[in-house]
Amino acid sequence: MKITTKSGFKCDINENITKDWRLMVAIAEAQKDDPQVRITAAIDMVRLILGDNEQAFYKHLESKNPDHIVSEQDVTDDLKSIIDKIKNLKN
Repeated sequence: MKITTKSGFKCDINENITKDWRLMVAIAEAQKDDPQVRITAAIDMVRLILGDNEQAFYKHLESKNPDHIVSEQDVTDDLKSIIDKIKNLKN
């Protein structure tokens, strides 16, 4: 499945990711109150969804930031846009 994130990053992801139990667990963990658990869940989601595209994703975000950093907010915004696309695929 081809995706384009909120920031404009484009890549292919495995559409069967919607069936991966590890992704469901990570999404549930991201809803918890503990910030450390949420960060770990976000890292897991990026790795599961993007796989080999993870570093290219970070380079893309870095190139969009005037300070050349990968901000938590940018990762979170793009991750939310990807999750929304995955949820639509499931329905």
